[in-house]
Amino acid sequence: MNHSECCQLCGSTEFRSVGDRFRGDRPAVILQCMSCELIFHRAMGSPEAVYDFYRREYPGNYQYRTEMNRARFARLEPILHDKLNVLEVGCSSGEFLDIIRPRVKSVAGVELMPKDVATARGRYGLTVYERPVEELEIDSAFDLILAFQCFEHVPNPNQFLSCLRKMLRPDGKLILEVPNVNEPLLALYGLEEFRRFYFVPQHLFYYSQKTLPRMLAKNGFVPGKPMLIQMGTLTNHLHWLHTRGPQRNIAEVCRVVLPDGVHAPEAVEILASVDRQYRDALVARGYSDVLWIEAVPDGSFDAARPRRKT
Repeated sequence: MNHSECCQLCGSTEFRSVGDRFRGDRPAVILQCMSCELIFHRAMGSPEAVYDFYRREYPGNYQYRTEMNRARFARLEPILHDKLNVLEVGCSSGEFLDIIRPRVKSVAGVELMPKDVATARGRYGLTVYERPVEELEIDSAFDLILAFQCFEHVPNPNQFLSCLRKMLRPDGKLILEVPNVNEPLLALYGLEEFRRFYFVPQHLFYYSQKTLPRMLAKNGFVPGKPMLIQMGTLTNHLHWLHTRGPQRNIAEVCRVVLPDGVHAPEAVEILASVDRQYRDALVARGYSDVLWIEAVPDGSFDAARPRRKT
């Protein structure tokens, strides 16, 4: 399949279709690059239209934030210290920055949703920039930049990473957390009902263990090995396989739960033990619903670039 747009990872114009429906049975054109395997769509239009959507319409989803933030803090805690200046891109209403603030030198955020900006500033007293990072002119200010469940929403990943690299100090670190396209219900079980649920207009790119490090390397970073994180539980997967549909909310996805009206704490305890083994087994086989990757600036990247004449 030829397409007028070039792949943002490898430049190819050869794609194959991997989906024709978004969640809610809305028509979609979801493509995979035949060369590098990056998956993407362009349903939301220009970058300006994308960012305007987040300023005006995006409802957000906060039901699982406490559990996710607890896990994120556990992964980050070993590298936090009182000399770090931290930026979180897509900081929402600032809960995670408030958690780590006592452990670092300074924190700041980038957020486009007005209600979340107001909460981050009003409730937590945080410094929050209301413009996309592509519009910010901040050079070498941060030791650590975080972007949790944000990078998949970005209309131009190359420009986005280039801007973050300029904002990062030479010895700094970037950490991205994104959905993994090698999601078990999609890639292992091949559940067609989940495929129609998985793709949403807000997620413009769908990354894998292969494409995410390559995108970082292309834009001047040295990426580490992606960490696979399985958020969905055994009971979530059993629910999907049995009902061919989602649970009621994301909070249920993250916890072992029984159907309504079933009160069996002992069964939940047993299932929780099995759930840990199940999620570990998925990760060991290369499946997960979340990717976590750490990267540092490539010092040789700028030196290899031809200098502009002045």
